[in-house]
Amino acid sequence: MGIIALRQMRNGQKGKIVELATHDRTILRKLRSLGIIPGVSVRLLRRFPDTVIEIGYTKVALDRQYAALIYLSCKD
Repeated sequence: MGIIALRQMRNGQKGKIVELATHDRTILRKLRSLGIIPGVSVRLLRRFPDTVIEIGYTKVALDRQYAALIYLSCKD
């Protein structure tokens, strides 16, 4: 089980968020408001042109700036 950046995942791959790589409170607040917090399971739906992830039944689109901050633990 390895830790990888969200932007390195393959479409359809699932993982659990383990780190948000920023100390900027504004960015952390934005990510939290979208349900993106450590411990949450997500599935990558698309990487281009923007990253789209699924959290439960919710789909969230992220620009590259935010996607680059998210690190996940993946089984494969």
